[in-house]
Amino acid sequence: MRIFFLGLFFVFSSSVLSQKIYYFDYVLVYDLQGEKGDSVVKEFFYTNSKDNSYKLRVIEKDSLNFKLDFLDFMGNHAVVYLSKADFFKAESITIPCKFISHYQTHEIQSKNYDFLNLKDTVIDDVSYYHYVLKSNSLEREKKKKLAKAHYIIDKNSSFHLPFLIEDTAFEEWKVERNIPNGIPVLEFLASSVDKKFYMTRKLILKESVAKQLYISKDCDYSQIDVKRIKNK
Repeated sequence: MRIFFLGLFFVFSSSVLSQKIYYFDYVLVYDLQGEKGDSVVKEFFYTNSKDNSYKLRVIEKDSLNFKLDFLDFMGNHAVVYLSKADFFKAESITIPCKFISHYQTHEIQSKNYDFLNLKDTVIDDVSYYHYVLKSNSLEREKKKKLAKAHYIIDKNSSFHLPFLIEDTAFEEWKVERNIPNGIPVLEFLASSVDKKFYMTRKLILKESVAKQLYISKDCDYSQIDVKRIKNK
């Protein structure tokens, strides 16, 4: 993997009209833990509350730098590295075309999964929405020991479209649109076959922000011909 450290990344471009702009109005901070005993990873997700088709995931690379993983489910993906100090003070980020790659979602997988709304969950006397993404074949679930993805949703965050990290979940949401809006305060993967928890993600902070990310329209895989870009 090519590693790219962004230096000064306030946008000085004289041709903003030639760039695609992604707007972020919220940051969601989660503690992520894999199976029991695994170390906890702090994740910063920058989101657009009115457009859940893209997100920026930020995690620590080392004591001085962040790893930025930008994903637009419509076709654009990039991984870059930059200093923590620069990231927090910057309002805008520009990613050069050579670090933008074509992302193809697992849209076909959505036919194998369904969202199911469960009864509300109560935690510390607070009621939350609760839904799961699960295989629509019990036989397949048992045979492959597939886990269910559980989402516990803050009822006071209905202003935010469903925050779905995985592309299969996003593609299924586009088809069904049957789950409530809102930000997960807790997300976990659990198997009803072997009763194991495979991942837990807990919300520890949510704040409004104003950040932007720019890419050139010349390498916008969501809008122009993929073959033409790859042959440049």
